Amino acid sequence: MRLHFCSSWQRDRTHQVITYALFGGLLAYGVQAITDYQLDVFAISGSLVITIASLAYIGQVHTKELVTLGDYPQPRRWLAVTVTAFSTAAIVWIVPVDAAWHFSAIGFNSLDDIAYDARNGDLEKAQDGLQKFKRNLERSHELASWESYYPYQLGWNLGNLSKLYPAPEVRNQLGQEGLVWLKKGIQANPYQEFGYNSAAWLSLDRGNAKEAEAFFRRGLELVPAKRGLFYGLGSSLIRQNKSDAGFKAIAREWLNDPISITSPIWPAIDWQKQISLNSVPEILGNLSSNLPSTIAKLSGQGIAFQSVQQLDSLYNQLLATTPKQSDLYVQLLHTRAVVDWWLGKPNAVEQMQKVGNPTAQMLANALEDKKVALQSVLDNPSTPAEMAIAAWYKPEQRSSLLEKAWAMATRSLPDKDSAAIVDAMTKRMNQSTSLDEWLRKPLQPNDPLILRFRRERTGFGVISRHDDSTVPRGRLPPGGIECHNCHILLKPIPYPGNSGSIRVLAA
Repeated sequence: MRLHFCSSWQRDRTHQVITYALFGGLLAYGVQAITDYQLDVFAISGSLVITIASLAYIGQVHTKELVTLGDYPQPRRWLAVTVTAFSTAAIVWIVPVDAAWHFSAIGFNSLDDIAYDARNGDLEKAQDGLQKFKRNLERSHELASWESYYPYQLGWNLGNLSKLYPAPEVRNQLGQEGLVWLKKGIQANPYQEFGYNSAAWLSLDRGNAKEAEAFFRRGLELVPAKRGLFYGLGSSLIRQNKSDAGFKAIAREWLNDPISITSPIWPAIDWQKQISLNSVPEILGNLSSNLPSTIAKLSGQGIAFQSVQQLDSLYNQLLATTPKQSDLYVQLLHTRAVVDWWLGKPNAVEQMQKVGNPTAQMLANALEDKKVALQSVLDNPSTPAEMAIAAWYKPEQRSSLLEKAWAMATRSLPDKDSAAIVDAMTKRMNQSTSLDEWLRKPLQPNDPLILRFRRERTGFGVISRHDDSTVPRGRLPPGGIECHNCHILLKPIPYPGNSGSIRVLAA
């Protein structure tokens, strides 16, 4: 403030610009430092020292308080003691942090070998590698016990590796150890959804549905829009015979992530068991091959059917409380119409025409084979949905259009896997009598179009300020098994006006 009112500073335009620039940089850093100060990065801490020293020098010049060597006795002893003390404290703090990182790096290097040996039946070698991994991560936790990263990584990896062992006692032991370490991570950082989510699934594996429910609810408090949490909550509630609450939770999952309703395994889920990748073909094989919809023909006692009823109620509540002039209201109508069409409800395509959403109307026109109304789309398709519809009407360009649509929808370059998917989509379209059949006809077990995925926690390392380990992945709920061709025409987008806490279909 003294510098700002100094007359000599006001006349020096260059120093004014430098002062404001330096102060602006400090202010920006101060805002960023609220969540991540990163003073251990030399480039940041060094820049701060230079910035503060420059401001101090400008202040001394214009306030006539410039201190030069020789004018005053220098406090060399006091300064030396202070610098030595701070340097010693920094070394004492950084040494265990770096040592913890070193031990964890050694442990992470053995993870791929553990998984490879376990899958190939060399369980003794896998067990040796597992013990090495555990020892190193445990040592890292001892050295940096205030960090949640190491117990979270140890807990998640133990739970994940437990699925690779055929012996039930080994699986149970690793799962229990993983749960213990996840709880330690929660104690170190109780504000990270990852810990509660992972602990909830392991608790459910252990048969402790009540504990899993508590973890799922805490995770939802932290991240209400996290996909899979409401499914997990519903599963834990149903196992406790809290059926109505469980049905509603499943409906909330579909409301948050409507494309998950396209999963072909909802009717065949055994809610007393967890879904694994190995069980998917068996589940799909139990489905009737002539079902026009995977859910619409379920009996009134089915869990999926009950959740559909709850979904209708949720849509009714939202539509009743949302202003009709808002974009959110139009989006709700659009989403509900597309979901109703997928479920095989009557008049759904007609509703898609009425909602006023151009993409929904385009899909409705294609489903009703109104080629004239689609002429502009067929002449110049520019989105994945438009390319898929154009592929239906242009058999000679079908493969190339679907390849472009898939590349654009997934934002990835063509490769061997995508080529197999495009080939399967093309063959399926060639064998279909309508676009509706191409989209909704049940898939056969091991069909390339069955999308089996576990969502990666790509931000976990950034949040934890570690980037040298495996990226944790979520569990495999039914929403993690979908149809590839549905991703071209049915893609989730953020729900407007609701802070992303609900997700809808962009048909």
